[in-house]
Amino acid sequence: MFVAYHIEAQTPKEVRYSIFNRINTGGLSLKPQEIRQALNQRGGGVRFLKNMVEQDSFKEVVGISNKRMAGQELVLRFMAFKTLDEDEFKTMNRFLDLAMEEIDTKSPEERSILQDKLIKVLEFSNQVLGEEHKFSRSIAADNVGKKRVNLSLFDVLTVCFDEISDKNLFLENKDFFIEELKAMLLDESSDFFISITKGTSGKWAKDTRFREMRSLIQKTLEYQNAN
Repeated sequence: MFVAYHIEAQTPKEVRYSIFNRINTGGLSLKPQEIRQALNQRGGGVRFLKNMVEQDSFKEVVGISNKRMAGQELVLRFMAFKTLDEDEFKTMNRFLDLAMEEIDTKSPEERSILQDKLIKVLEFSNQVLGEEHKFSRSIAADNVGKKRVNLSLFDVLTVCFDEISDKNLFLENKDFFIEELKAMLLDESSDFFISITKGTSGKWAKDTRFREMRSLIQKTLEYQNAN
């Protein structure tokens, strides 16, 4: 039996996402980001994400294959936390759906500012963690996992690094930060480790990793005064 779905032009985006996800079975299923891009072709957000992943700085620092639009999803994660209120977060997928629509409302100038913000934070991450970190759990030790981007590490590090007001002071104390971060990544029973490895798209995981990272960054900024 053949089933056809007729979607009216005025159908809310949330309903469209729901329909796509319900019928997205069999064969080669679409990834969530592929669905987002398919439903937002008319806006400037799709071009914006594509342009961002083609930037040399993104390719060099992140080093992720953009197959199945994985790179675009990483960029969108950062942009979501920069353009939406965190109180709107229920699940990562829904948060990113909202962000895709929010980016479409931005002017070219506003999108350019957001792009510059991400490029700068990627460069800063290299200054802190070294040029081969790739936002992977191998930050902790070379024998811990492959140098493969951990999506949750990417969002929490880029967003929280961008929030640092005194980056020079932070760089002075970066050795403290790195040692503490390594300990968090090696302790498989810690809330932080669990928040980046299990159920990472849920609200508890998001709240936990951002709380822990912001706390560590604050301790790093205060480290000089304590010693």
